[in-house]
Amino acid sequence: MATENHRAVVSFSIFVLIAVIMPILRHGSCVEADKHKHLGLKHKGTVKTIKSGDGDVIDCVDIYKQPAFDNPLIKDLQMEPSSYPNGMNKMEDFPPELIQDWRKNGECPEGTIPILRIRTHRRSPPVHLHGRQLNHSFAGPVVLHQYATVSERGSTYRGAYGSISVWEPWTEASDFSLSQIWVVQDHDPPNLNTVEAGWIRDSYRTTGCYDLGRCGGFVQTNRRFLIGGRIEPISVYNGQTNEIIISIFKDSNNGNWWLSLQGFAIGYWPGSIVPGLANGANAVHWGGEITGSRPDHHTTTQMGSGHFSFEGFGKSGLVKNIGVVDSSNIQRDAVITNQLASNPKCYDLNYQGNMGTNFGSHFYYGGPGYSAQCP
Repeated sequence: MATENHRAVVSFSIFVLIAVIMPILRHGSCVEADKHKHLGLKHKGTVKTIKSGDGDVIDCVDIYKQPAFDNPLIKDLQMEPSSYPNGMNKMEDFPPELIQDWRKNGECPEGTIPILRIRTHRRSPPVHLHGRQLNHSFAGPVVLHQYATVSERGSTYRGAYGSISVWEPWTEASDFSLSQIWVVQDHDPPNLNTVEAGWIRDSYRTTGCYDLGRCGGFVQTNRRFLIGGRIEPISVYNGQTNEIIISIFKDSNNGNWWLSLQGFAIGYWPGSIVPGLANGANAVHWGGEITGSRPDHHTTTQMGSGHFSFEGFGKSGLVKNIGVVDSSNIQRDAVITNQLASNPKCYDLNYQGNMGTNFGSHFYYGGPGYSAQCP
């Protein structure tokens, strides 16, 4: 088991759940490439290829030939947001850009975006950026989903943001552990729409829409960031805490939902693929999630840092400076209306609110999974 688990990765992730238009699309809500046909092959529209130090192969693809444009609902390209929420921080307010190993060996040219080649096996170090969308499946059966999240609902939301500490939790084969932001419209559950972003660690056993090479829902516009590329650095227990700063917000002029990382606009979910969010979301969530596939006892897959919330700063998972974009397109601190620890003996959370520090509204979360208290 140890051999399989050492293939796990921490990855940046983008998600989109679009139940409302599943009947419209040939492959459901995610236009997914034929895995067997495209594994390891150069992507359509490749202009340049770069090999990273950890063995990943990255194709610099013509921005107009990225998989998103295979989706019949996506027709036009928007290079930058045409509007921003009032109060959004300026670039100089963000920490330095994340380091990605692949860029040490080259840059993608203007007019292209980096796409990771799909492979069944990778011999790479354990920290990566990643992307995923709906229509995922798992190599083994998923026995449980468990969460440690805080939420705000009761209004109309045009976006959300927060700073999420990045860790390297242990994951069993076929499991994943993630931390993210959910922006959700669930008034009509059969027509659920949600866009989600954060980091994920999995064992390379999960399949489906985990990167731009397989998915056609997210339009990437920034050539600096590789979805599927390694995150550096990660947090160290009782040492330095490192984080990603994520914002999701609606463009007021065209209804596209933009994603930014460390202050850089990365790309967007076109409004055409999330019609349930046309008038905004009705809930926002922040926190952690794991899947488990063990039939005999609780999974040993960890959440956050793998330590419970009471251990606090530098030791537990942390999401800080959490906020929403309200119906007037103004950023404000979150007003938490619900806290969920679905199995607090395995994973818990401790919401701190806004204590007047530079953490803003924040909470700690996480846990080790299987133990005497979590059988």
